[in-house]
Amino acid sequence: MNLTNEMSNKIQICRAIAIIAVVIIHNCPQEYEGIVIRCFVNFAVALFIFLSGYLTKLVNNGIKIFYKKRLLRVFIPYGIWSVLYTMVSGKWDNFVFNFITGQCCDIYYFIIVYIQLTILAPWISRLIQSKYWKLGFLITPIFIAIEYVYTINDNSIVFPFNALFFVVWFIFFYLGMCIRNGNISISLNFKRLCCLFIAGYVIQLIESIIWYVYGNYNMATTQLKFSAILYSVIVSMIAYLWIIKEKNISYNKIINVFIVIGNYSFGIYLTHIVLMGVLNKTVYKFIDIIFPFNIVLIILIEVIGISFMAKFCGKKVCKYLGLM
Repeated sequence: MNLTNEMSNKIQICRAIAIIAVVIIHNCPQEYEGIVIRCFVNFAVALFIFLSGYLTKLVNNGIKIFYKKRLLRVFIPYGIWSVLYTMVSGKWDNFVFNFITGQCCDIYYFIIVYIQLTILAPWISRLIQSKYWKLGFLITPIFIAIEYVYTINDNSIVFPFNALFFVVWFIFFYLGMCIRNGNISISLNFKRLCCLFIAGYVIQLIESIIWYVYGNYNMATTQLKFSAILYSVIVSMIAYLWIIKEKNISYNKIINVFIVIGNYSFGIYLTHIVLMGVLNKTVYKFIDIIFPFNIVLIILIEVIGISFMAKFCGKKVCKYLGLM
């Protein structure tokens, strides 16, 4: 399937929604209010990974070119920002370990996961083309089940290590690749999609409240529990069906802003944690900006800042920095 300009714009809008969800997660209220909100936006990382899989054709030839194109695009910015975050924190003693495990900034685990999945893409392609391709969908549930057993036995895998291994996110990348390469065909009407979305949210909310009542807030809010995986799969399918829908977007100022946010999504991901730190030491000391207005402020500053960088430093510099 060849992507049209319209489909590309829709993908950017999906990325915009995903990065806004990421920022919400990192600024979410606590307790029950936080659980309700987290259950709604817990598709964030999964949607990014699904879109990456959907944009990945079968990798049978030109593997070196594929690696060069995909890996350098994220590895160079990752390296630059990891060094910058380490300079700010001063934690050079564990730099090598933190760099390898995506802990120079806590949320960089996603980049390590993306690198793992990109490296494995040729082997994933072989699995998709084999008669055993359906078994690929068992990988994530098996490892989530192992995590449940580990957690129920009063053990815990500290974040970000519980999210660092590619297997827990594999289902989303694999689903995207399977859809892109014709193994799966999805056809659902709007009414059924709405029902699935609501059902997925309610199921996740129920499981989250159960975990919270039993004293495990991390499991209550995590994106890596069975109900959250189910919910994120549903959201990914909704995104896919919207992307391929023949009806064109009704462009207006809001849609155009979302496309810009989507274009800047990787840059926002890389930098919004440091921006939050700056805001905590400056603006928030004088003005109490409550949720969700703080989300609007962060996204607004990010878009203006990246646009400023693109204008005065050039797109080439911004590309190396991962800002666009």
